[in-house]
Amino acid sequence: MTLAGSLPESGPLENIYDGQAPFRIKTTNAGEHYYVKLTHPGSTVPVVHFFIRSGGTIEADVPLGTYELKYATGKDWSDAESHFGPRTNYWKSGKRVTFSFDGNQYAGNEVQLIMQRTGNLSRTKIQKKQF
Repeated sequence: MTLAGSLPESGPLENIYDGQAPFRIKTTNAGEHYYVKLTHPGSTVPVVHFFIRSGGTIEADVPLGTYELKYATGKDWSDAESHFGPRTNYWKSGKRVTFSFDGNQYAGNEVQLIMQRTGNLSRTKIQKKQF
């Protein structure tokens, strides 16, 4: 458990799910930290959620399914409800991520939350209530 205001280590905020498919998230070292969650389409409730320190990378196994990728960025962590306080920026990926099993192996995803001119992951700014 992390105290409000203390910076969590990079990784899952809760480990209460049964994950099978690999998921790797890499972030930029631009001074902002990331709160990332996967939700069922149209939902705001996280299936899994992670904290990633600026410039960090995490690897975790996540449940099979198709999800919306949403993330919040900021410098000063509050908690999983307030995120980074009033200066939090909220984002939603332009495409859904799918984790599956084809009978022989699990298919996962790798996401780089690093703005790139030739990148293939678009994002849209959203309001906290959409997060």
